[in-house]
Amino acid sequence: MIETVTTRIVECIPVDADRNTVAENIELDIYSSTGGFHFATRSRRRQKSTAAQYLRNKRESIKRLRRIIKTYFRPNDYYITLTYRKNPKNVNTVYSDCEAFTGRLVRKCRRIGIEVFWLYIVERGEEHGRYHVHLLLNQEVPKDLLYELWERVHGDVWFGQVPTTAKGTHRLASYCRKADTYETHKRGQHAWRSSKNMKDPKMETDNKLISPSEFVGMINGDGSVDEGKVVEMVNRKFPGYMVVHVKAVINPYTEIPYLSIMLQKSVSSKTSCWVDDV
Repeated sequence: MIETVTTRIVECIPVDADRNTVAENIELDIYSSTGGFHFATRSRRRQKSTAAQYLRNKRESIKRLRRIIKTYFRPNDYYITLTYRKNPKNVNTVYSDCEAFTGRLVRKCRRIGIEVFWLYIVERGEEHGRYHVHLLLNQEVPKDLLYELWERVHGDVWFGQVPTTAKGTHRLASYCRKADTYETHKRGQHAWRSSKNMKDPKMETDNKLISPSEFVGMINGDGSVDEGKVVEMVNRKFPGYMVVHVKAVINPYTEIPYLSIMLQKSVSSKTSCWVDDV
């Protein structure tokens, strides 16, 4: 029998934000401390392994990256690809170039009163093995500075925009996993790097927000999500937000499920839900 249901509420605003700041995005992790589920189809319990733990750590890294992107970047901000005219010999050279580039960028922007938020991921192309950099940058930074500090020295600068949907943000964060295929991601380290002024989003834990009966009701007998019950819960406890993603994950070691839910501020009075394999 389930005794306690814990809800981790992540508001995608800086942890030191003003108390009156309203988060555009909220993510919920809902899980129970004990069992109480009897699924129609059961899989054999797995034993923990180093490889499985490694994959779990990568998933957590992607989740953290996604939440940081939601916290500090907006749809009009820059999603930039930096390329090289002459491919560097190794990834250490790329990281050195990026650190020098971001350092000069921050110093120049500080002189004109602009605070810079940057986050980049180094990737090596599969077909030709050429390095390139995916960079997120706030829109207040003048484009001319990027041409001056990167294009004149290294190669081309391609401008895009930060994705506006939860699915798009997750795909962007998944470059962390893609980069792990190459030497750009060393075990135990992040494949992405960010400016020091970017902190983790605001987070709190609540053991009373969701009751055990509500938690059981949101998960079907086959381990899938009851979308209607999730939307109903959000309407009652998070008015003004809509569900943009929900997924039930069964822990392969304990067979206890947890719910991952993404919320966004509603653009209308109607709350809708879509479920995607994010």
